[in-house]
Amino acid sequence: MLHIAICDDEKDFVTYLTELIERYVSETGEEIKVTPYYDGMELMEHYDTSIDLIFLDIQMRFADGFYTAERIRERDEKVGIIFLTTLTQYGLKGYQYQAV
Repeated sequence: MLHIAICDDEKDFVTYLTELIERYVSETGEEIKVTPYYDGMELMEHYDTSIDLIFLDIQMRFADGFYTAERIRERDEKVGIIFLTTLTQYGLKGYQYQAV
């Protein structure tokens, strides 16, 4: 089973991405668990080492995505991280955290 975390402070986007993953599951039969987080601080405080992939927003209220990624990397070097942003100035910085 693949465990995916979605961390974004926009609840509507978390719902949308969860629905896309659920549609993929229904079409492929893959087993995927999705765990939502609504801020980087929440993800760091409740981090589960069974997570395989994190969709991580960069701009969030309490702990931004880069800070969160840095703390996650200290605990888990193997988890995949995909940064979510529409801001081009953050595009290359994500590679500093071994983003996918």
